[in-house]
Amino acid sequence: PFVVDLLPQWQPHLFEFGVRICTKGGGPGKYDPKTKSYSAQFNITGDSAIYGNGVKSTWLVAPFEAVGKAWVKPHFDMGLDATVVNSGGDPSNLQVSLDFINTIATVNGSVLTWHLFNGMSFDMYSTPTGHHYVNKTFVDKIIQLQPPH
Repeated sequence: PFVVDLLPQWQPHLFEFGVRICTKGGGPGKYDPKTKSYSAQFNITGDSAIYGNGVKSTWLVAPFEAVGKAWVKPHFDMGLDATVVNSGGDPSNLQVSLDFINTIATVNGSVLTWHLFNGMSFDMYSTPTGHHYVNKTFVDKIIQLQPPH
């Protein structure tokens, strides 16, 4: 899983948040004659959990499902979006909200230039303790591929 330390300054690795994501399904894209583009959906499943001292919690696990999208549009505008938004819990005990963003797309219509982004926003809330936010960007990068010689 993907793991983020929730309290790195106070007690490193005491409480960590982990996300596991899987994709499946999909199939051929559908053509939209109005936009002259193709798009295909695929299923995203996984779970998020709190880890204490490296051990996955058995009661603070939040499974999720979402739909991702791949697209190809005119002028080499193409990409993939696998964003997960999930929340659950009880505010009097513990409520968790998660946005996990994963995208890859061409830049300015160039199949040799791609923008990769992977990040998350996490909000843990309980009435006694209030909100605890974690916003983390893991990858935000433009990559330039070289054409074959």
